[in-house]
Amino acid sequence: MKRSSLAKKGSTLMEILVSLGILSTTGVFLCGFLYKSPTTQKAWTDCYGHELSTVAILDKFEADTTLLHTDANGGHWETAITVTKDEDELCYKAVSVHNKKDSTRALHYCIYGDFHD
Repeated sequence: MKRSSLAKKGSTLMEILVSLGILSTTGVFLCGFLYKSPTTQKAWTDCYGHELSTVAILDKFEADTTLLHTDANGGHWETAITVTKDEDELCYKAVSVHNKKDSTRALHYCIYGDFHD
C-alpha cells in the first residue's frame, strides 16, 4: 500500500509535542535568565555585602567609620564599621547596606590580648 501525497505533507502529533516541549523549555530558561527572582537578588546582596564587610573589617580602623561603595550595577553601598575597646579586647562590627534598604548580616571580628601595636 502506498500513502497518498496528502498524508506525506502533514506533521505527526509526536513532532508537534516535541517542538512544543523544546520551545517551552527554552522559554523557561530565557525567563529565568532575564528576570531574577527576589530570592536570587537577596542571595547576591547578602554575598556581596558580606565581602564588603570582610574587606572593611580587615582594614582595622581606629574609630567608627562609614565606607561608601558603588558596585558594577550602579548600586550604592554603605558599610558601617563600629569599633569597641575594652581593657584586653578590641572588637569590630561591620554591616553593609545596599541602596539604604537591603541590609546584610553583621560581621564581627575581635582581637584579644596585646593589640596596642
